[in-house]
Amino acid sequence: MRTAFDLAWAAGFLDGEGNYYFRHGPGVQASQCDLRPLERLQRILGGTINGPHGPYGGRKSPFWNWQVYGPRAIGVMLTLHGLAAEPKRDQITACLTKWKAAPGQGYRSDLHAPGV
Repeated sequence: MRTAFDLAWAAGFLDGEGNYYFRHGPGVQASQCDLRPLERLQRILGGTINGPHGPYGGRKSPFWNWQVYGPRAIGVMLTLHGLAAEPKRDQITACLTKWKAAPGQGYRSDLHAPGV
């Protein structure tokens, strides 16, 4: 069961380490050299973890990537919107706006974040 503390932790973690995006559909991702925070994020929000990747691109250590995509990503965005810091809240709002405008993305008018 997720607690308010779990959601606040996830929002804070994604504020620093995450990315909300819309590429052919909505997604949320975070990468880390330490697998443990991503495993915690997965327990709280679901999603998948893949890796280790690298090291490459100037990284000295291998890293893992956590991601949610599609409807689950929309759920994560709607859940964390009010807890996110303003820059990430703006990312979420932009993603939700693109999702609402994209044909075939399963937009439901009863799902919305404030101001979106």
